[in-house]
Amino acid sequence: MAIYINASSMVSAQETLGTTKWPENTVLSENSGLKVIDPVYKEYIPPAMLRRMSRLVKFSLVSAFDCLNQVEPNSIDAIITTTGLGCIDDTGVFLKQMHENGEKLMNPTAFIRSTHNAVGGQIALIKGLRVPNYTFSQKETSFETGLIDAIMMIEEGEAKNVLLGGFDELTPLSLNLWKQMGCLAEKELDKNGLKKASNSGVIVGEGAGFFVVSSKEGSSKSSKLVDIEIHRTASCDCNSLVQKFLAKHNLHSSDINLLLLGLDGTPNTKNLVPLLNTDFENSIVAGFKHCSGSFDTDTSFALWMAHTAIQNDSIGEATYLQGEKDQEIEKVLLVNSSRHNSYTFILLTKCRSSQ
Repeated sequence: MAIYINASSMVSAQETLGTTKWPENTVLSENSGLKVIDPVYKEYIPPAMLRRMSRLVKFSLVSAFDCLNQVEPNSIDAIITTTGLGCIDDTGVFLKQMHENGEKLMNPTAFIRSTHNAVGGQIALIKGLRVPNYTFSQKETSFETGLIDAIMMIEEGEAKNVLLGGFDELTPLSLNLWKQMGCLAEKELDKNGLKKASNSGVIVGEGAGFFVVSSKEGSSKSSKLVDIEIHRTASCDCNSLVQKFLAKHNLHSSDINLLLLGLDGTPNTKNLVPLLNTDFENSIVAGFKHCSGSFDTDTSFALWMAHTAIQNDSIGEATYLQGEKDQEIEKVLLVNSSRHNSYTFILLTKCRSSQ
């Protein structure tokens, strides 16, 4: 059964909100992390509600509402939100209060605001969407798990249009956790550093990406979601897995116009580097983590990139790594990797009506 992405929206460290093209001005990564460009929240959310919302909830709702504005909101049959750490800022506030109060009675506000499903609940309440509402949290495969569930719901006839989102925030608490784990980069990262896989840590980031996943093609802005796979293995021959993934759909690496790699400049993603020197020499190869930062649901940023690249037959110069840029982008292969040896493959193609 064919699955389509009919709408997308991304709030990130780049000027990605409200556009279907890569922004002209790119913010390069910093060792203190890449934080989202805060939208004008009152343009999307009733001002009276804003003061009761955490920053993560606010920028996630902006992404969700911008995505819903591209379709008929009443057509949504299910909401799926995904996050690795949830509202970690409010979680930290709640735990601190609990410790300071000796685990006795205290104000429940921080706890209520810290739940992982806060974003999904607010979307439903504000937009009046009385539909099944799920939240997935499986660390760095949270977004992928939610995407697979959206596909299954459509294939099994439970839904025709699913609003899917992935979001995580960068806070002083989470930044400190990255430092304690020894996973934080000590220097800036540019696109040339992605290939070297020599950094001791990653550039961390945050963002919120939302998509409408549908059973039918919506418009000329749609792309076709062909397949997704998740692999978790310590010793990974990534090229072999990629070739098997493509072979399922009678494709070869030479058929791919854009290869989007989740390189982060550390040994954690060294298994992706050989893909730069294999049969993808005729493909455009691009990276994204130096622009988005690394976070548990950063695949949402990559999927937004892939979807918009198909619409525009182009990528941002800041993301370009190698390959012939002057070609139509008809087939996109997204390969992401994480610090816990998880590998994600997503295949997108241009819809026939767009060709």
